[in-house]
Amino acid sequence: MTAGDERERLEEVLHGISSMHQKQEADAEKFECLLTHLNSIVTHPLHSQDESVWRNLHELHSLQQIREIMTTYVTNPSVQKLGLRLLGNMCTVRGGLQLMIGDKTYIHVMGTLQQTQLIDNPDVMAEGFRVLGLLAMSSVEQRLLIRRDPCKWCNHVTMALSELRSNEDLVENGVMSLCYFFLDSETEADYILLKGRLQLFLELQDEHRESTGVQCYIMKLFSVLTTEQTVTLFIETGIHDLAMQNIRNNGTNLELIKECLCLFKKLSYNQLRILRHRESDDTLSSNDLTRPVDRGGARGAAAPLGRKG
Repeated sequence: MTAGDERERLEEVLHGISSMHQKQEADAEKFECLLTHLNSIVTHPLHSQDESVWRNLHELHSLQQIREIMTTYVTNPSVQKLGLRLLGNMCTVRGGLQLMIGDKTYIHVMGTLQQTQLIDNPDVMAEGFRVLGLLAMSSVEQRLLIRRDPCKWCNHVTMALSELRSNEDLVENGVMSLCYFFLDSETEADYILLKGRLQLFLELQDEHRESTGVQCYIMKLFSVLTTEQTVTLFIETGIHDLAMQNIRNNGTNLELIKECLCLFKKLSYNQLRILRHRESDDTLSSNDLTRPVDRGGARGAAAPLGRKG
């Protein structure tokens, strides 16, 4: 198919979506077909880099029309799955991501997921979590917008992870969304641990040992959540041992090894910070602040703790 043929096909698809939106045409099968065609265009290596594709989508308000048509089929899991998959794939391309951010797509996705019956539609939840994770990964601004109500959203994701734990795609995408959701918010990240979510992640890690994708994101999540307040709990729970097992069992998966090493680094760094704070407190509480303090023993204790992770 030539470039001219592809442009013509894109125009046909976008005008088909526009016509359905304008006429409020009730034809789920036709809409699914249009979504499938559009998805193949925006994920094509050549067309995805073509600015005219995204310009057409923007000028024809296609993204808004797709969202509004999806809303009329909110109880149709097949439509929701295809629509959310399209939005997720758009997030992986610069032109599509800019369009998604400008259109505040996160509002639509969060609303869709909160209306979806979890048990009946694990595939819809998986696609939706992927969209939100990719949006949250894109910028601090997107993360702040998505986590306006962190407790409510954390409850929503972890409930899905708990109820649908056998669905590998949902677990991987759900944990991924939490990784980027809490990426630079240590205070909010502690919420997960304070409410007893740690056991859930340990169970998921054990149940999906064969999935390098799940393992990668769980290691990343533990790394994101490692602070001075949580590092002792993590060490006592054996998080560092899980990371070491992953390295032994997946020695050729560079992405997973990288996440495990990042986790070791965060654990060691926060352990050393705790030790330094204790040393500082001991020094300030000494009766003779002018007397040189021999910290050889303290330094000797710090090294193995730093390597323990």
